This record gives sequence, C-alpha cells and structure tokens, in this order.
Amino acid sequence: MPTKKGRYGKRGATSGNRVAISRSRNRAKSEDLPTATLSGGAGQKVIQITIFKPSPSANAWVYKHWRYYYRIKKEWLEQIYIAIKLGGVRLDKPLEQVRIHAERHSIRLLDQDNMIAGLKPIQDALVTIGILTDDTSDLVIDITGSQVRVPHKADQKTIVTVSECQPTDSQSSTQETVEFKSSEGKKLPTSSG
Repeated sequence: MPTKKGRYGKRGATSGNRVAISRSRNRAKSEDLPTATLSGGAGQKVIQITIFKPSPSANAWVYKHWRYYYRIKKEWLEQIYIAIKLGGVRLDKPLEQVRIHAERHSIRLLDQDNMIAGLKPIQDALVTIGILTDDTSDLVIDITGSQVRVPHKADQKTIVTVSECQPTDSQSSTQETVEFKSSEGKKLPTSSG
C-alpha cells in the first residue's frame, strides 16, 4: 500500500526526525538541573533553591481557565522536588515560621506586585513537598523579591531562599495598628469595626 506524500515527503518520515532533533536541543544539561542546599543550625535553617528559569508572572494565569495555573503549579512543583532530592535536603519536620525571598534573573523585568504574586506556585510547591506546613500569613512571615536583568535567555534563573525565623512578640500579634495623619501632622479619627 503506497504511503501518502505530505509536504515533507512520506507521511511521518520527517516528523519523527524533527521531534528527535528538537528533543536533543532541549535536553537538559547537567549544569542546568535545579539545585538546593540546606545550611544553618537548629532554629535557623536556610534552604536555598536554584531553578534555571525565571519565576512565573501572575499574568500567566490571572483571568484564565484554572488549567493554566494548574500547569504552572505542576511544573514548579516538579522543579523544586528535583532540586530538593538532588541537593539531599532533608528535614525532620516542616519549618515553623519562615521568610521567603526570591531573586529573579530574567531578560524581562516584571513590576513588583506581579512578581510577588507570581511566587504563589513556589509557595504551593514548598507546602506540597513538606518544607512548610501551610502558606498562611502566620507561618510565612514575609515574602520579598528582587530582580536582575540578564542579557541572555541562557542566564535566566530563580533563586528562592527560605529562612527559618524565631517568633517574636511583635510577629505573634495578629492585630495591626494603623495611624492616619493629615498633611499638617494631626492624627485623624479612625472608625473601629
């Protein structure tokens, strides 16, 4: 039975070759594998995770179908899991209270709000893997981020630092006091409610 000829010759003859070529180009190099390190003693543990891709932008899933966020969340879970396993990071129990800092190296910079909101899949991955028990504001004290513009796509990466911190009296308080002052410096009345 003769095979049909397509644009590239016999059907399927070249498409398989194209797939093999693209896979070999995209094959991960050993230096591009994610890494993780654990340092510090009891009560002051610091986990540093390096993923060789920029952290996602919140615009990638906001106002879109749930599957977009799910795909991004799954991708970052896999990357962080690989980093933790390859780095040999083992914890006896999840960290209690932490500060998370992400340093995003990318060819394109994001606005700060978009960058911080884009760290949500990373937080979810840390909870799923067992580094954190939950990502509530009681346990994740502070989330910060910084960005570095790099000239080439090959230089893009995200460095996530999870630092355990000891609870203090000011952090354990759940109430927040806010004072409003007028332009003359007079205290303005606030409504309690």
